[in-house]
Amino acid sequence: MPERVITFGLELEFVEKSPAYAENCHGFAEREDTSVKKQDGTLGYELVTPPMTCKVTTTDGAKPRIAYDASVVKRLCDCARAVNDTCGLHVHVGRPTSPISRSHWSADQCHAWLVTGMALESRLYSACPDSRQSSKHAKPIRVVYPPIKFTSSIVAHPAHPAVPNKYENPLRYCWLNLVETVRPAHNEMPFERQNHRGLAAALGTVEIRMMGNTRRFAYVDAWLRLCLTWGAVMAYTDPVRAISGITLGDWLSDEIEAVMAAKNSAVRSTTASRQSPEIGNATVPETGYTLHLERMRGLTADQITRLRRLSQRRYANNGIRSADDHADASELLNRSGDAIL
Repeated sequence: MPERVITFGLELEFVEKSPAYAENCHGFAEREDTSVKKQDGTLGYELVTPPMTCKVTTTDGAKPRIAYDASVVKRLCDCARAVNDTCGLHVHVGRPTSPISRSHWSADQCHAWLVTGMALESRLYSACPDSRQSSKHAKPIRVVYPPIKFTSSIVAHPAHPAVPNKYENPLRYCWLNLVETVRPAHNEMPFERQNHRGLAAALGTVEIRMMGNTRRFAYVDAWLRLCLTWGAVMAYTDPVRAISGITLGDWLSDEIEAVMAAKNSAVRSTTASRQSPEIGNATVPETGYTLHLERMRGLTADQITRLRRLSQRRYANNGIRSADDHADASELLNRSGDAIL
């Protein structure tokens, strides 16, 4: 059986670097993204992985199986300390036609992506943080694509026509971005200027932009496995069979359930922490957390500042603390033997 592969890359957006950033960021490209904003309005961060390979095993008539190195994904997540609802997690999936070629998805394959994406849309949104449903950078398919785009016999490519500047393509801001599979390059200016102005050659990848507002490895990895399994189906299964296997069968059900489990485990952890009995002897107003005052004195100035930032985000969210913020706060106070309430 020949070895088959798809390629992938991730873009993780966040608003605060972790203490382990320097030891984990090697090999990643740090970029400025004006859509990622901290609480004070300053810009956050975006880290981009290099292209990576996912092995695909196919059996006639069955769902493909995948295998990839998750350690790079873990390093990427370990670079981030905090995220908010301006932060996205973008997964690029490529189909190289040879070991050294760029990605290429055919018009029929892109049509299959679109049809299956539409069928999965509501389930996928429910598996993501609620804030992603209103993101202007990850709009629903039903909002962005007119009905005629779903008819492959009429439309040669669902993202056609595309213009050279990627930022001027409205379809790019759908959560399922097919523009890079068809966008033409602008060859009349130097590469550096092309890249700066959104005119660099298209990657040829399908970009899945729905997930965001998380940095937890378990959640990110479950989402990535879903995206790559979906990509393997699209790459190495006849488009008609791929559509039926996903929309009428259960080819991605296990992967979607795994993402939901990762999401819900964080919710349960946060809810349980709110219901814990009080310990300690006071509430510290400037942090919003209950803890032993004498142990509070054991925290450094930097750690107290981090607690204040967590509290500010909690206050801004009507008292609700995200799972990622809960993990940060627990890490801080567990150092002195305390627990967050």
